[in-house]
Amino acid sequence: MAVHFNGEDPSRVMEEAASLMEKVLPFKDEATLYEEPGSAHFERVKGKYRFIAVFRYGNLAPLRRALRKEIFSGRYKRKGIDIYVDVDAMSLL
Repeated sequence: MAVHFNGEDPSRVMEEAASLMEKVLPFKDEATLYEEPGSAHFERVKGKYRFIAVFRYGNLAPLRRALRKEIFSGRYKRKGIDIYVDVDAMSLL
């Protein structure tokens, strides 16, 4: 599962990504491997910087629920950060 973060100010995007991860990591299964948010393969597209956090293995359902709750709160959209979750992140292979 990949969590994508997009925004015009890279430092703001990383700050909000770190904030979101702090809130959802307690829901991560012990068997789940986690990669901190980092630059996407193409870091900047159409004036927006892109970052990705990746979760692999384990029971991802509680983590998905926590992510859904945080993303749908609207908090990040108001700050100009677009966040979406790719549950079948084949594009990362």
